[in-house]
Amino acid sequence: MMYCDAHQMRHLSMIHKSFEGRHFVGIIDPIGSCVYSMTNPFLDGIATLVVPDPGDYDRAGAQTDEMIVTIPAQVLQGFMDAFYKFHTRGPKFRSWALNMQPNFPRPAFYKAYFEKWGLDAS
Repeated sequence: MMYCDAHQMRHLSMIHKSFEGRHFVGIIDPIGSCVYSMTNPFLDGIATLVVPDPGDYDRAGAQTDEMIVTIPAQVLQGFMDAFYKFHTRGPKFRSWALNMQPNFPRPAFYKAYFEKWGLDAS
């Protein structure tokens, strides 16, 4: 069980899908995360993505931008193998970066709107 932000969750989801061939099962229920994130995955062996409940914030210290990802014991070894394989062959966790280019060429519709708004359209 891991608390993950969106970037981490995306990365773990790509790894899980690369080895299991399926997505996390998502549970969007504001109460009962202990059942959905712990009990069910360990009984059925299915990895889950769960919304934290108030106890996760109050007692476990979950942050407001985090979700819970659970990889059950039944598939943990396969997930770890895929994790190491992904990191040697696939895109790296830190390799996604914002691609900001100053003064990029504006599309024609930008120029039209800028002119309507009285802004510099060049």
